[in-house]
Amino acid sequence: MTCRPPSAAEQVRFLTDIQRLLEEGSFTATYKYALLVALADLSVEKGDDSGQPLELALDDIAEKFIRCYWRQAVPYPSANGNPQRLLLKQNTGKQAAILRQIAEARSESAGSLARATSQSRDWARLRRGVRTVVRSMPLWKLQTIAGEQQAFLYEQSTSPASITLKPGVTYCFRAFHGLVINLVQGAWVRWIQNEVGNQALLGQSADLAEFLFGSEGNRLDAYKPVLREEQGGRCFYCRNALGATGRTLTTSSRGYATRPLSATTSSLPTPRVTTARKIYWQPNRTCHAGRSAIVSMARQWHGRSADAAWTTTSNRV
Repeated sequence: MTCRPPSAAEQVRFLTDIQRLLEEGSFTATYKYALLVALADLSVEKGDDSGQPLELALDDIAEKFIRCYWRQAVPYPSANGNPQRLLLKQNTGKQAAILRQIAEARSESAGSLARATSQSRDWARLRRGVRTVVRSMPLWKLQTIAGEQQAFLYEQSTSPASITLKPGVTYCFRAFHGLVINLVQGAWVRWIQNEVGNQALLGQSADLAEFLFGSEGNRLDAYKPVLREEQGGRCFYCRNALGATGRTLTTSSRGYATRPLSATTSSLPTPRVTTARKIYWQPNRTCHAGRSAIVSMARQWHGRSADAAWTTTSNRV
């Protein structure tokens, strides 16, 4: 089947449907939010901008759920003097099953996700358990808007192993990844704040969004000495000597690299940082090779001119 990228009108319709889903959908747990995050992330990682459908394995979706909830499966640090340290409620009834499973896995791995993934048998068992919940709950209920099924993301499939995103959906998730994630996380925070079982625990001063999703960026300054040594004290692009202004860059807490562009100029995601060599550069105007190369990459990634978005103050990659 030959497909084309969605038109501007179709892209607007996609965003409208996402907004309606978040505003008019029925949310008795936070699973649907996690599912939207998973679909958006997997579209970036596994899809392209051709407009073609994209088949996604339920195992991959389940693993995204685990990684999404991992940091949340710990007692919330109450800010109102409440001596109890409890998991935030993420279901209107008893605690969400996925959160309970992940909390148990965290306990068995001393809180280390790397250790958990290295224990292949236990990790596979956890993934199967999460996959079962995903398949029986949010996967079939996500696209219910105002009480009606509106399958604009994927068809309700009987396949026990995968779903297929409709033509154009992957493109839109990739094009509007940042916007979709912000909308979903905002709705997720409000759901937890409004859940009666959380109100005594939350208080007013704690940063709930940071607890749930992490901060916007993680500083990599601790790696500066290592990178300086590995690069011989030179900019990895222009090979000029790094002076006192050479800086370590930041990387997004979601795992995607934060581009060297103003975050307000494009909601499109960027590829992951794959080598330590490429997260340290000389941020000054004399590094023309580095500037040209990064702007060239930005154009390739985003499909638009990046000159206006270039900034030497963002210090991000």
